[in-house]
Order: sequence, then structure tokens, then C-alpha cells
Amino acid sequence: MGNYTRLTIYTDGASRGNPGLAASGIHIVDDTTSETVVDLGFELGIATNNVAEYQAVLHAVEWLFAHKELLADDIQISFRMDSSLVVSQLSGSWKIKDSNLQQLAGKVKAHLRQLPGTHTVILQHIVAKLSAIYVTRRAARHASQRGLELKWGSLII
Repeated sequence: MGNYTRLTIYTDGASRGNPGLAASGIHIVDDTTSETVVDLGFELGIATNNVAEYQAVLHAVEWLFAHKELLADDIQISFRMDSSLVVSQLSGSWKIKDSNLQQLAGKVKAHLRQLPGTHTVILQHIVAKLSAIYVTRRAARHASQRGLELKWGSLII
């Protein structure tokens, strides 16, 4: 198997309007080297902010699955995001009432179960204003904005 034993994944979703033009972004860091693994932004079309936040996590998990050969047999994956809703729902603290969010959560969990080896998943809500975390989280925000810019030109969210 691969080299990554500890990854931190910063995710962010953005919607201009709710629902409105939406995008998601991910920023993955190798915790053993502090090196950026990947920055990606995705356009989502019209979606709510909550859907955009979930899509960011789903895109990250899909990236992990597509690159599973890079993951160690025993890996710790930490997700950090500013959506307390997504953290609370994926961790089971809150029920998921919206059917669209239920489907997205199901896809996230299914992909995580399909990852090879032993993996520990940590979900953490972060406050955007914590300076040390904010700088790295901004990369995910920037990636989500780039996703919006792909189709609709420069937007400030």
C-alpha cells in the first residue's frame, strides 16, 4: 500500500443564495510532512449551502477512494470543516431529516467503508476565525470559489 498514514482534509461548500450557484472545495494535507496533497474545486450548479458542504466531503472521500493505492494499511483521516451540521449529522449526533442530505451522507459513509485497510476517521468542526486553522481552511474555501468561477466567472462569497 501507499505512503500516507495521516491526512487532514479541509472541506468547504459555498452557495451564492440558498439555493443558488454552488461549489465545493477540498484541501488535503499529509500530516507527517505538512505538504499539500491536493487542492480541488468543483462546480455544483444550483444547490443549497448544506448540500454544497456535504458535496465537499463526498468529493474528498471519492478522491481518497480513487487514490486508495496512496493510503497506508493503517491510516488516520481527519476531516475539518466549518459546517457543524455536517459534522453532527455524519457523527450521528443529529438526525438527518432532509432526504437529499440523507443520500449524500449515505454515499459518504459507503465510500469510507470501501477504503482498504484500517482507517480511523475524525470529524471536526472548526471555527473559521482560529488563525492557524483559518489559513489552511482558506485553501478549501478558495477551491470552492474556483469551482464557482469555472462556470460563472469571478464571484465573491
